[in-house]
Amino acid sequence: MTSHTHLEEPDILAIEFVRGLAAAPVASHPLPDPAVIWWKAQLLRRWQADRAASAPIERMRWVELAAGFASLAVFLAWQWQGLVNLVSRAIPAGLAAASSAPQVVSPMALVLITLGTASVGAMVLAALHRRLGREPY
Repeated sequence: MTSHTHLEEPDILAIEFVRGLAAAPVASHPLPDPAVIWWKAQLLRRWQADRAASAPIERMRWVELAAGFASLAVFLAWQWQGLVNLVSRAIPAGLAAASSAPQVVSPMALVLITLGTASVGAMVLAALHRRLGREPY
């Protein structure tokens, strides 16, 4: 061995460890079965193709959710006064005021409120189902 007078103790230990690794015989590792390598490559190729094919669908999910919220905002702006009248009738304090001055809410507004609420609820449930039910790759 060479002289290690100018090296510190941790350096000497590291040098001896690396020399020990270099002197150790290399254990031959058997190569994996080519069929297994081919199978894994085919599986990886299929996963990548699935991701590439589903990428536009994933982007459209966000677009449809944004469109649903935008349509809800437009509907609320359009039917705001009817919604206020409907809510004021539903609140017990508003019952006395509504009986003194009856106000009419159009049946079409009630149908649109019901459909809008059901539509947004369905979109939220579908988004949650897709997010929580996604299989990890």
